[in-house]
Amino acid sequence: MGLLSYISIDENNETQLACLDALWIPYMREIYRDDPDFTDTDEQLRQGVRQRVHASAVQKDMFFELAYNKEGNCVGFLFYAVDYGGIPGILPPGFGYIMEVYTALEYRRHGYAAQMYERMRRQFLDRNVSTFYLTPDAESGMPFWKAMGFVDSGLTDPDNHMPIYYKRINLV
Repeated sequence: MGLLSYISIDENNETQLACLDALWIPYMREIYRDDPDFTDTDEQLRQGVRQRVHASAVQKDMFFELAYNKEGNCVGFLFYAVDYGGIPGILPPGFGYIMEVYTALEYRRHGYAAQMYERMRRQFLDRNVSTFYLTPDAESGMPFWKAMGFVDSGLTDPDNHMPIYYKRINLV
């Protein structure tokens, strides 16, 4: 297991965007594999991810990063932020929000996802965030996030109707 390096995605860097597309499209197809209502084309997925990249470029404490292994291969991405708005009536503002994390299929079981989690944890700690949350997909996400110490809050995200998992971290 080699250490990863991270690059904030530049919305004007075509090489980075091509790498992101090569990860994002399979990611979306994987998590929506069993959803008959999911009919987005590759071009629609590209447009959607460009909007997220742009949002991360202009919003404070929002990060969209590519992860590279020591051989220089783009192995995954991380999309996370300090949620200054919270989820009204459900979560207060100021939690860390892990929006999307993905490791390409051929790079799984190398410890990369755990390293990406640690990256986000450190970034949240640097911003004095002591609790963070996510809505994991049941098949691939939930087992990993549970192994990282996340627990079911008993709450449901009103946007995606998925259970909210959270983890508290010590500000040291």
